[in-house]
Amino acid sequence: MAEDEKVLYMGKTSPIEVKGIGQVDLVFTSGQILTLNYVFYALEVRKTLVFDFLLNRFGFEQVYETDHFILSKGNVHEGKGYTCSDMFKLNVLNF
Repeated sequence: MAEDEKVLYMGKTSPIEVKGIGQVDLVFTSGQILTLNYVFYALEVRKTLVFDFLLNRFGFEQVYETDHFILSKGNVHEGKGYTCSDMFKLNVLNF
């Protein structure tokens, strides 16, 4: 593997090649837009994954209640989500 190539390790599968790195705008149903930078694109990953610990690192707070959660930063409500297939799904208009 070349030094500048990136791969993802997920579970016990073989490394997954990262095809690109870029920026993604999440447009929540609330109208709020959250821009994610340094997003990995890998063909083999069939779901878009956003890790809550990374959101926390950048000042976001998640409140989990039953099967729903709320995402905020400071006192601003950014968006919300719900459980789906054993994961939390963001209420976004695009993706």
